[in-house]
Amino acid sequence: MEMPYLIIYFMIFEKINQWYGLKFSSANDGILVTIILSRPIRMDDTDLIAAITNSLITNTITIFDPEEYLDKYTASILMMLAMTRKAKNPSPFKITVRRLLTSIIESLKDTYEEFKREATFRAHISGRKSNPKDHIDEGLLLEKIVRYWLQLKLAAAAAATITKEADGITLLQLLSFNDQFIIPEEYQELFLTPLFFHKYIPVLQLRYNSWETNVLFLEELQDVQCGELASRLKWTHVVVLIPHKDDAWDLGLKIRFPEVANDFYILIDMKSKRESERMNRPNPSTDPRFIDRAQYKHMKSVMRMRDLNFMYVYMSTFEVDAVLNERCVTLGSAETKRFLGLVSDLYRALRVLFIPPKKG
Repeated sequence: MEMPYLIIYFMIFEKINQWYGLKFSSANDGILVTIILSRPIRMDDTDLIAAITNSLITNTITIFDPEEYLDKYTASILMMLAMTRKAKNPSPFKITVRRLLTSIIESLKDTYEEFKREATFRAHISGRKSNPKDHIDEGLLLEKIVRYWLQLKLAAAAAATITKEADGITLLQLLSFNDQFIIPEEYQELFLTPLFFHKYIPVLQLRYNSWETNVLFLEELQDVQCGELASRLKWTHVVVLIPHKDDAWDLGLKIRFPEVANDFYILIDMKSKRESERMNRPNPSTDPRFIDRAQYKHMKSVMRMRDLNFMYVYMSTFEVDAVLNERCVTLGSAETKRFLGLVSDLYRALRVLFIPPKKG
């Protein structure tokens, strides 16, 4: 049977559409923005009623004072997708939410198929029986989810800061970092300043690999356009960067702040515990050094050639504390879960469904 878990997943989704299709209450973009950004919800928020009625918020409500805030809640990615699909005359933001949530789910099937092809090829070369599950790479699974989830958080940040009355959102809040001291001191002001994000957030696939040709890579990186000059006085412009295959990072952001001369880059690499355990390192489950930060050191040498401002992030599922080393931040499982927010349970479920237990 092809991909049984995703088949079940889509069957459940269709059932939800049938069950709730006649009773969906309309909800403004605000409640979706709040949930995606994991913000507290005031109990007298009228959209909270729609969220509870439609089972978008799924946990038991234990506070009832209208002036209190619901800050610990569980939300359903399936119900959010169903709400956006059933919306009449959906806003551009709802369309973006629907597209990116759908991309998360559909990318999982693509990931499985990719692993299956690799497993079949390896089996053909080695002459042994193929077992696709033996080769599933949790790091790539995490990469697929984070790629679309980060775009969704950026879209929510733009929707939340579109009016003059908005308070702005800091990079620290956007990336769900719990501690400013894991940010390099030279960049802390950039992470703590409330920002207003431009609604246009392009995604660009790079053509050059920094391992193979660092000069062309840097030229392409610097040539990436970050908004029109006239709109840079207020808005923070962001471009999502997808690296060339097998580069030293998995996902990147190019950020142009208002009234800041130089662009800023965040390069992210996904590291799962089981992925690192295949690297034949001693005590891999307690040693999250990821080959002594070789990828960061490589990117540090490349970015230094043009004196570019950047920060490197290892987003891992290791049970370790977040740590800062030069311009490199290593995040443990707690920080990664906090960043994933709404989709963290989905990722954990997929690890159980798709990744077979270790033998012995």
